Amino acid sequence: LLHGAGTDLILTGHAHHYERLHELAPDGSPDPATGFRQITVGTGGTAHRHPAPGDVLTESSAVLVTGIWGVLDLDLYDDSYDWRFVSVDNEVMDAGTDSCIN
Repeated sequence: LLHGAGTDLILTGHAHHYERLHELAPDGSPDPATGFRQITVGTGGTAHRHPAPGDVLTESSAVLVTGIWGVLDLDLYDDSYDWRFVSVDNEVMDAGTDSCIN
């Protein structure tokens, strides 16, 4: 449904780690042309925990950061967005820019 509606970015959260996925098609396969990006930010909650084996799909996961407290900084524009995951020590752990496809 989200892909069909033209979604470009999905933000999710929980309490344990940061993960950015490659752009994905509805079936979970990589789709850089029309897929959406998902970023999970769970780095300000309870104790850090590495995802259980099988919870990280290596073909879909672009970046996985565990054991670091931090925040996601987003700049949103009419046809693009920038992201930076910054640790509490002010170290940029992940960053990028993408255009809005849809």
